[in-house]
Amino acid sequence: SIAAAAARDGVNSLWAPAQAREIVIKLPSLLEGREFPADWTLVGAYFHSDAPAYVTASYEVGGRAVASRTVGIAARTWMPVMIDLHGAGSAVGTLRFRFSPAAGGTIRCDDVVLIDNHDTVVEAKLDDGRAWSVKRRGLSYVVESAGRFGFEIVTAEAQQGGWWVAEAGSARARFQASATPSTLTVYADGRSYCDGEFKSLNPALRDAAELAEQHQAPAELSVPAGMGRVNRATPGDANNDGYNEASAAYQLAAAGPRLEFTMSPRSPVVSRPVIEISNLPPGPVLITMEGQLVEISKRMSNGNVLVELPARIQRPTLVNVRVK
Repeated sequence: SIAAAAARDGVNSLWAPAQAREIVIKLPSLLEGREFPADWTLVGAYFHSDAPAYVTASYEVGGRAVASRTVGIAARTWMPVMIDLHGAGSAVGTLRFRFSPAAGGTIRCDDVVLIDNHDTVVEAKLDDGRAWSVKRRGLSYVVESAGRFGFEIVTAEAQQGGWWVAEAGSARARFQASATPSTLTVYADGRSYCDGEFKSLNPALRDAAELAEQHQAPAELSVPAGMGRVNRATPGDANNDGYNEASAAYQLAAAGPRLEFTMSPRSPVVSRPVIEISNLPPGPVLITMEGQLVEISKRMSNGNVLVELPARIQRPTLVNVRVK
């Protein structure tokens, strides 16, 4: 029946008694004459239950479910139950919700919605002219670099333990989740680190073996007194040595606008190491490695400077950083 109590939006909601087990919504009658799915990525509705319940949503075309998922909803709060339309085809189908509330529970339904949640988190061109991107589409993040790699991961809205974006920029993206695995760092060239474990996503990554070896035996960094320090307490640093296994970056904290450090390898080669420097004041950053200018550095949204040393380091190497 139609009930005015506890409507999510507007005046009324649809009230289903405890013995009811499904609600069917015939989308063709709502979308007649309109292109489908067009730019829409999600279809679903909001539900309110007197007790914790499970709702299984399915999108059916010709009597066959082409997409379905089950969502647990908490008691006495409106919660969305959505289906990803990616791959659902262009035919307008039927939306079916099956639910199993606890004994004596009733369910309300409101706001059947189509949503376009396309979002470009990162889209950047690299020095070699290729692009890499992180985009949100429906219930997934799509991470790809043309001709190199591509994959999808589910969002936190899609399921418990799904991913959310912790950081995103032209050099890398970091994702976090409330379950295991809980951290994922992806660099634009195809380096990835899932819960601190290295994996190359790019088959053409020539120094993958060196990257794996140096990840297991990080180089040692030393900073002269008064210029800063090695930051050994960042989340994701497994053994407090200043190398963050989760982000695959060495961590330094500057004491002023100028910082100097020496990198000493503990593996045969340290290839293209990434350094993250906090506490540098605002302004353009000039970086030299044994007198040679380093051009690959990025100022992150939190103010930290991320720099990749474009070298294969085989001996102690001096690096200077200065804010102009």
